[in-house]
Amino acid sequence: MPMIPKPAATALVALLLAGACGGGGGGKKSDSAASTATSATTATSSDGGGGGGGGSACGVHEKNGVQTRTFCGKATATVTIANEGVTFPGGECETTADYLSVNIGTIVLGTGDKATALKATTAYFGMNIGRTPGDDPSKPAATKDGTYTTAFAANDHGTAVTVVQATVVLTDNRTKGTMSGTSLTNQAVTGRFSCS
Repeated sequence: MPMIPKPAATALVALLLAGACGGGGGGKKSDSAASTATSATTATSSDGGGGGGGGSACGVHEKNGVQTRTFCGKATATVTIANEGVTFPGGECETTADYLSVNIGTIVLGTGDKATALKATTAYFGMNIGRTPGDDPSKPAATKDGTYTTAFAANDHGTAVTVVQATVVLTDNRTKGTMSGTSLTNQAVTGRFSCS
């Protein structure tokens, strides 16, 4: 999966972190396929922090001088590019009156060589839908099932993708949804998520 140039990456991380659960990730400058498998594969971290299981504890940690946050729970997401997909298991959804925040796996909250090396050992998916704390009050809230526009980012062991203008359709009382959009390198990206 691809990442984005620094200014856009910083803006997206700020956007995803605006939600109470955090989000964003990666640091690559070009997009690539989500996975090399033709069918969906499961993204897990080699240190156990890629999804809600393994030996890594949930929450904020520091590794090799870089801060990370691991999200645990029942949420899952799948991201597909060019018929190649990756599934992110074991994360959380936070639902409020105004937004839904989906965070799965381990986000690396740093830049530089150490952060890049750490991203190669982790997997993360993050997306906020609706009006999160700190957003402009005119931004539409995601108060019910329906169609919304947002951004999402994912990292599968150093391969990252970012979609800045995604269409998300929420269903089942905002507990499931599908997303589609175009990556920063003009690749079609689709996906789905479930909070349980």
